[in-house]
Amino acid sequence: MLERVLITGYNGALAQRLKLILEKEYELIYLTSNKKSVNNKDVFFWDIKQEFIDPKAILNCDHIVHLCGYNIMNRWSAGGKEKMYSSRVDTANLLFKKCKELQVEIKTFVGASAMGYYGLNTIADVDEDSACGDDWLAELSVDWENAANNFISLGSRVINLRISLLMDPDSGFLRVTLFPLRFGISSVFLPSNLSYSWMHIDDVSRFILFSLKIIMGGRSQLLKGGLHLKADKLVKSGFKYKFPTVSSFLNKR
Repeated sequence: MLERVLITGYNGALAQRLKLILEKEYELIYLTSNKKSVNNKDVFFWDIKQEFIDPKAILNCDHIVHLCGYNIMNRWSAGGKEKMYSSRVDTANLLFKKCKELQVEIKTFVGASAMGYYGLNTIADVDEDSACGDDWLAELSVDWENAANNFISLGSRVINLRISLLMDPDSGFLRVTLFPLRFGISSVFLPSNLSYSWMHIDDVSRFILFSLKIIMGGRSQLLKGGLHLKADKLVKSGFKYKFPTVSSFLNKR
């Protein structure tokens, strides 16, 4: 019998790509706040404001991969920040609350934190043990990871992934960047002498599969590298990148 994995953020690019990676080895269940996507078979509804999760999504669940979150690239207005915070921290707290109420023993909780943990203005080499930043995004990331760490009290193994810039030619940052480049126009104006940490969406998905199978312990960084995010622990764990360089995936298109 296949183990059951609950994935949040059903309509997101990472959740959809992860589905292709996990579906042959796990039974996949999803949570979405979009009622139009619900089928009550493998996609179930939840509402953070009402503190509601369809219990059928959680019962008999072995692992949770928490990927939902209001896009951080949206406006940082007061309302935008509230959505970014609630969709990450409050949802993780709700998952913990419902698992505890329903006495569901989760083996693994994977949380998708971010490199913002280290602060927006940090220019240094950092790893899992480096100090957090002191700006709003760092505070969000710390609260995000603390919410995930609640699952430790249930006996779960918790993995907080500090994900860097996600590279996917079909979504997010790269999709916006590549389109004007076809016409010889750059839509991003950044210093050319700085390094930017990134990881391909397929490698992030493959690492989540890897982390469900391999006991890593502590915090994990999906980092590829301003701010240089070191991935020594990830490499030493035995994980191998499918796309270690930008050209390795752009040349496949």
